Amino acid sequence: MDRPIALSLAALKTKEEILEYIAGFEARTGRKALFELPFTMEKELLDSLRPVLGGRTVSVHAACPSTACFPNLASEDAGVIAQSHRDLEATLDTAAEFGASLVVVHPGYATNRAIPSDEAPRQRLLTSAEFAPYIRVQEGSICGPEYTDTPAYRLFLERMLANLGRFAQRCAERGIGLAVENLNPRVGYLIQTPGDMIETVRTIPSAGLCLDIGHLWIADAVHGFGFLEGIRRILATGRVLTTHLHSNHSIHPGAGLARHTDDHESLDRGNVPVREALRLLCGSGARLVIEAKKEALRNGIYLHTLLAEGF
Repeated sequence: MDRPIALSLAALKTKEEILEYIAGFEARTGRKALFELPFTMEKELLDSLRPVLGGRTVSVHAACPSTACFPNLASEDAGVIAQSHRDLEATLDTAAEFGASLVVVHPGYATNRAIPSDEAPRQRLLTSAEFAPYIRVQEGSICGPEYTDTPAYRLFLERMLANLGRFAQRCAERGIGLAVENLNPRVGYLIQTPGDMIETVRTIPSAGLCLDIGHLWIADAVHGFGFLEGIRRILATGRVLTTHLHSNHSIHPGAGLARHTDDHESLDRGNVPVREALRLLCGSGARLVIEAKKEALRNGIYLHTLLAEGF
């Protein structure tokens, strides 16, 4: 099956590593190496990569270049909203400069505050008094299954969707697609479930979806919608434009044991049934983007081999 394979550059940190990946991937697979620019990429590295990534960048993950805080279009703080739109506009500029056809976005969080992009201060925020009533598992600040039905969650989700419409219009004006990504079942995180994703594209007709299978696996461990059935429901919208493919070591509840961890592990490691997910995704036309954070070349070759063999 000859489908394009892209790699999120979250797995590679330097220009030299990227050049090495391109040479190795193309020599081993005969495919052109394609990339998604991540929200971790700083402007200086972006500037140095323009000659390397020309014609190779398919998508950009907001905010790119990297910023101190993620966009939060669910906030009622005018300053947070204004900064979010500035960062999203800068991401559109990056997409245009690198020839990407798609922007992937985590559009908002269930708080009025800005959400730090660095993990340590973000985790401190998620363990604050604002979120404490909703935490079911302390490690990782994991919510309970009722969280997405609470009035607070619904209020922030609805405000985010209202504000996201403005960014969707900007994407359309610039001829760049918008893909809204599903997130983990942490307190403060929006778009956790298939229902949230379906509501997003029903509310914003011009928006598409980025289906992150690692996040969906963890969310299913909390919300219990059924991982593969969740993928089927999301794909049935016809609006899945791209994917994030990675695994993790999360364990679904059973025998008194559960674990929730967003490892961004290699495709053939961890507990996510990646092969079964790919069988569904490959019939959808969605772009395949590897978002594992290590073993870049090994993952690229592994996915190429799966597609070439037809599973």
